[in-house]
Amino acid sequence: MCRTRWIYRHEAYESFFDLFKYLHAVMEAITTRDTTYGSMDWDASTIVTATGLLKIYNSFGFIYASQLLCIACQ
Repeated sequence: MCRTRWIYRHEAYESFFDLFKYLHAVMEAITTRDTTYGSMDWDASTIVTATGLLKIYNSFGFIYASQLLCIACQ
């Protein structure tokens, strides 16, 4: 792989891991219909998508792979 592409991919992973806790919080708020930040009327498709993403985020495989990737990128 070209060095330039690796650098951009590395930056994308870093950004994702920096924002992960916020993404996780948003997915939880959507799936539980949390009204902490105001009333949001999510459509069924958005709730189903958020539920799926949250399930992936909480899976052992995702957590393990993301930790390995974090270590490898350092």
